[in-house]
Amino acid sequence: MALIVEDGSGLTNADAYVSFEDADTYFTNRQGSTAWNDGSVTDLQKEAAIRNATAYLDRRYNNLWMGRRVERLQSLSFPRVDVRDFDGFAIGSDSVPQQVIDACCEGAVLALSEDLLPDLANTGIVSEETVGVGSVRATTKYEGGKSQTKSYRKIETLLRGLVKNTGTIQLERA
Repeated sequence: MALIVEDGSGLTNADAYVSFEDADTYFTNRQGSTAWNDGSVTDLQKEAAIRNATAYLDRRYNNLWMGRRVERLQSLSFPRVDVRDFDGFAIGSDSVPQQVIDACCEGAVLALSEDLLPDLANTGIVSEETVGVGSVRATTKYEGGKSQTKSYRKIETLLRGLVKNTGTIQLERA
């Protein structure tokens, strides 16, 4: 089944942020990933990888995207209104930002070889935490192991400015 690529109108049946042809171009221009364009990956595999990457982006950043969806019934998180890029320029509410498209491409090549949203075993809880200042010390102890949630740096850096900061405080001068 062919991909239904979001065109910026808030489609109710879109399942991708990028076509496999555009993903081919993305990787050809960057010459960084032979996994995508080495000839061993079929168009159907690429389509599945793009669908999985799109689903990953929408599920992973669901409540972290800046702004809000344009249409209540649109199937994907983009297009959105009230979104600005990293430099503060408004992003049109009738498009998918290039950063999201690029992040989808990067996710798609990863999805060829791994599950981007795997089920996790017991991720553990913090059972002990020590913080210090004098003589600097820091201890964290996990019951059941440390969190197994994987992060993808290329994707996260591409999406800077489009997602809300978590775990950081932004100070502004009055």
